[in-house]
Amino acid sequence: MSRIQKIFARDRLRRRRELRGTTQAELADALGFSAGYLSQVEGDQRPTTGKLLMRLSRPRYWIELSRG
Repeated sequence: MSRIQKIFARDRLRRRRELRGTTQAELADALGFSAGYLSQVEGDQRPTTGKLLMRLSRPRYWIELSRG
C-alpha cells in the first residue's frame, strides 16, 4: 500500500502572496478557488491539492513551493 504525502504550503504560500501585494481573496478569485479554502491552506488546516499546485505554477501566479 502506497502512502500519499500531503503537502502543506503555509508560510511559503502566504509569504509569496504578500510579497506580490495580493490578498487571499484576490488570489483565490484569480485561481478559481474560494477565499476560505485558500485561508485554510495558508493556515495549514488543509493540504494543497494537485489542482491548486498546477494553477500556482502558471507563469502569472508562479509560486515556487519547494523553497522558502
